[in-house]
Amino acid sequence: MKKNEIIGILLIFVILIVFSLLNKPHTPPQQQTTTEQDTTTKNVVKKDIEKPLPVVDSTKDKTPEDSTHLKGFSYASKGEFFHHFTGKEDSLIVENDVFKVYFSTKGASIKQIELKQFLTWDKRPLKLYFNDENFFNVVFTTKKNILHTEKLYFLPRVSDRHVVVNKDSFIVSFEASAVNENDSVTGKLIFDYIFKKNAYDFDLKIRTINGLTFLPPGTNLVTVEWNSNLAQNEKHLETERNNSTIHYASYDLETNYLSERRDDEKKITFQLAWIAYKSQFFTSVLISKQKPFSSSELKVYTRDMDDPHYLKTMSSTSVYEFNPDKDNAIRLTWFAGPLKYKLLRSYHLKLERQIPLGWSFAPIAWINIYIVIPVFNWLERYNLNYGIIILILTILLKIVLFPITYRTYLSSAKMRVLQPDIEAINKKYPKPEDAVKKQQALMNLYKSSGINPASGCLPMLLQLPILIAMFRFFPSAIELRQKSFLWAHDLSSYDSILDLGFNIPFYGDHVSLFTLLMTLSTLAYTRINEKLMNTNASQTLPGMRLMTYLLPILFLGFFNNYSAALSYYYLLVNLITFAQIFGIRYLIKEEKLKAQIEEYRKRPIKKSKWQQRLEEIQKQQQRKR
Repeated sequence: MKKNEIIGILLIFVILIVFSLLNKPHTPPQQQTTTEQDTTTKNVVKKDIEKPLPVVDSTKDKTPEDSTHLKGFSYASKGEFFHHFTGKEDSLIVENDVFKVYFSTKGASIKQIELKQFLTWDKRPLKLYFNDENFFNVVFTTKKNILHTEKLYFLPRVSDRHVVVNKDSFIVSFEASAVNENDSVTGKLIFDYIFKKNAYDFDLKIRTINGLTFLPPGTNLVTVEWNSNLAQNEKHLETERNNSTIHYASYDLETNYLSERRDDEKKITFQLAWIAYKSQFFTSVLISKQKPFSSSELKVYTRDMDDPHYLKTMSSTSVYEFNPDKDNAIRLTWFAGPLKYKLLRSYHLKLERQIPLGWSFAPIAWINIYIVIPVFNWLERYNLNYGIIILILTILLKIVLFPITYRTYLSSAKMRVLQPDIEAINKKYPKPEDAVKKQQALMNLYKSSGINPASGCLPMLLQLPILIAMFRFFPSAIELRQKSFLWAHDLSSYDSILDLGFNIPFYGDHVSLFTLLMTLSTLAYTRINEKLMNTNASQTLPGMRLMTYLLPILFLGFFNNYSAALSYYYLLVNLITFAQIFGIRYLIKEEKLKAQIEEYRKRPIKKSKWQQRLEEIQKQQQRKR
């Protein structure tokens, strides 16, 4: 290979090495086996709770046992909702076609969300939050004190504790009654959760009845606190953890996120439209549609925990401006579901920006959005195995890129024909002080032969965005999750054919066959290309030849823990490239190419500005002598 070709390949390799350094994994906690029980779904008869709620005196719902706990709790000490500071915590499940939402009557909060159409890597029910540790709290400033809803025992306004939603709109309400110093009910605080039959989102409306009896008039700064311990759901904890963080969007939908690979926190002073707790393939999003969160504090970190089902901890504290004089309610929306591009894009909130498709460099994102994803989704309609889909997608991409491959090989063939002339010039000007003369002679040779020495490198650079686009697409495609092909049980994770039982630094504790085959094919490609170009160690820069063979071996360690689909794709690229090179070599006859170059040399040569500049430099050097 010539210098310009090697530089082109190295540019691709260097970028991938940068990715490997950025994706350096954390040390995973020791795994151990645990089990979880699944709640059996049952059909229930539901009451129409969308009707106006009756006024209920919360003191009548207290049992004698609860009343004993009222000692020390009074209107004077705890404020208008003091009756709700004691009670019995109960649970409630709301289920539709796609998820189960587990509520606690304490705080009227969501404790867990289970996605019914997905399982964890070890076939457990897929739950977003570790050990049901999702906490939601709304802080109001009442006329009497500071009210934290997480401390209140709400009364659910449904008769059943397991509700199956089978209509377009169904409301589950929790209420707490405000009283005055005479224990008379003066108002209510109500949480309405509004569900749909077949949707990954549901609305939360926090409203009041006679709210001005316990809230001060004018604008109230309400604090919305959301804290979650996320659960591990994928096979490789390190990879899932390194793809989990908080994403957020400003009210004009400019998106950003906290660090994925280290603990991070940020104070947001501008308005936010949504906050998302994202893992590798799933997300839960708190959306404020009616008005934005005016400011927020976000934090993501990893606890020191031995339980293998723990992933990461995320928390947010946001300020919401609520005026009981004018606002009917605080309106929020929850989304809890998979990171599917088409699904997230349908909300028109840029939720799809959570999928790492190369958003920081527009051409990479465009390739994924307008080429890869549409073709991938089109092939899915035929119910093909995903390994076959990747094969067809690779063939289509290589067909589109064939003109670039052809131009690259043609440029290399021309340089190979000129090799004797290039060697003659190198022998004529062996001294370093003759570098300008040698460069001028080479430029004259290229010019007279009609060859651009950079034409071999440029086509390879044009392929670089596609290589990186694939690097981003395959590990983040939830469509590949738990899809098998040949010996790979899950194309979104590594394909282990041998568990070593011990860890090799920079490699891992297993052998991924697709990664091994990809590495061997890359080494073979390097060797075959070297022979086709008729190059050897003496014709390359010092250490360059060693580097071309060493880099694929370094990739072996990086890709060993990565998506099997990505290694399989690069393996296919190498194999198809082999076929294309041998086919092009058969079509391009070097004798005919040499005759064309000789014919071109008979034409008059017009000096370029670069050649004129070189001649001027040479003349100046001769004058100094």
